[in-house]
Amino acid sequence: MIVIVNPMGDPHGQYMAEKLRSMRIDHMVLGSPEVNDYALREGALYYNGQRLEPVSGVYYRSITNMKPTVVQDARNPYNEHSRYMSCMEAVHAWLSILDEQGSMVMNPPGNHSKYVQLYALQRLGIRMPKTLVTSSPSLARTFVQEVGQAVCKPLGEEASASV
Repeated sequence: MIVIVNPMGDPHGQYMAEKLRSMRIDHMVLGSPEVNDYALREGALYYNGQRLEPVSGVYYRSITNMKPTVVQDARNPYNEHSRYMSCMEAVHAWLSILDEQGSMVMNPPGNHSKYVQLYALQRLGIRMPKTLVTSSPSLARTFVQEVGQAVCKPLGEEASASV
């Protein structure tokens, strides 16, 4: 069985599910951990009470855009943030467990980080232009002065509004 982890209802995840359905490939789409139960019981993964059968592959659509629900108690926004972080932890833990069980995980969470991507490319000896990943405007200015011209890419979707 192939599992599509699509907590945002992303169109790419929906497309993948439709393709698998049209090819009659056994699959399951997992939605947001805010409204669905991702459980671990005695070493087995359960989604909304249903035990996952052996999973051969996982297609993961990121949840980094997922926004916590509206804060119900403005005096204590920590509770909403804490709940959001535990939702993310549940999905990432599941992906780690599925990977350890031998499932092929496509788009694992760690590979989306520009830091991790840059590090992996450099470690493999891939030739690349001089690169800086930073949140410091001062370091960025110094870097541009050193190299002459640079391409600026935000670290996250929220940051792109300020570029």
